[in-house]
Amino acid sequence: MWQKCPRQKHLGFDIRDQSEFVEQMALSVFVLFFLIVLFPEQGFMCFVSGARIKCRSCRLDRCLQQGMRKEAVTSGIVGNEEKVAPQTAYLASISLPSTSTAIPKVTETASCLRQTLRLITKFRKCNIIVEKIDLHISALLTMPSFLDNLNNYQEETDFKRDLPEWCTIDLLCAIEFAKKLPDLSKFSDSDKEELIRNSCFTIAIAIEAIESYFDKKKTVVMPDGTDVMQSLANSGSVIHAVFTQMFVCILDPLHRESFTIDELVLTLQLLFFTIAAPENLTPEGKEQLEKSVKSSMHCLMVLLITQNTTNFSARYGSLIALNETFIKTAHAHKQKMKEAEHSRQKFRDFLIEQCVFDYRPAK
Repeated sequence: MWQKCPRQKHLGFDIRDQSEFVEQMALSVFVLFFLIVLFPEQGFMCFVSGARIKCRSCRLDRCLQQGMRKEAVTSGIVGNEEKVAPQTAYLASISLPSTSTAIPKVTETASCLRQTLRLITKFRKCNIIVEKIDLHISALLTMPSFLDNLNNYQEETDFKRDLPEWCTIDLLCAIEFAKKLPDLSKFSDSDKEELIRNSCFTIAIAIEAIESYFDKKKTVVMPDGTDVMQSLANSGSVIHAVFTQMFVCILDPLHRESFTIDELVLTLQLLFFTIAAPENLTPEGKEQLEKSVKSSMHCLMVLLITQNTTNFSARYGSLIALNETFIKTAHAHKQKMKEAEHSRQKFRDFLIEQCVFDYRPAK
């Protein structure tokens, strides 16, 4: 990012021999050191095509690639009439026009995913008969969305589902959410299936927690209001600490940080692409996955910058930590399910077989 000093001219002086070059280099280092000491809060200028410019000219994408480090994106020494608080200067330099071109896309994506999450809440309460659905991941990815045809179903008031069937419904919801992600269409069919295998169980856990959070619950509950912990107790299962982590502690950061629905849906978008195992993708899929991760990070960051001008970086860190909680919780959940593999009835819950036990049906 930092421009190398030209060997022919520096600070406006002609350099005619090596000794003069060394002297000029020493002078420039001294001047730079002096400015940093005198104005430590002002940071540095960005370089683009060899020119010193204010950061907003190089677009937000470039700054995001630098990890949003303040030193790399704040404008340099400004005149007295332009001096403002460092945080204000920082935001002014990146907000216009950098984020302005991205805001419509972010708004559209957040709106689509927000509506998807609301439809999922309704879908989970409908009288869906799992046995009548082709639960091959490949088929679910190509068939029309359940969320677009909710009028074909009725809302149920008295559920008769056991926990495995609820898990199947949750996995269906996660796939429906993934199908609404803008970048998913950029992958081949085989890569889409690999992404679903890797990510949808964690997305299902996250959606379940988010729904309980917005319902102001302190523990994860089913759409009929049944407490999962109580269901486990009624089934005679021993409630280990790992189950408490999965169904109770997972809600702690949500309640503590009071995340908004837009923050959460864009965080879920990032979560979906960051879980994927690149080694299982085609070369084109690996390349697109990298682009989708960056695009999702950019989308979330723009939202945070535009909705809060003081603590967006801390907010971003909290959301990334939330994703890590979702990943750890889903991993623990999978491990508990795999521990019971010897006693389970195989191929009864076909979607669980594919997403948890990595069963791959013949094409």
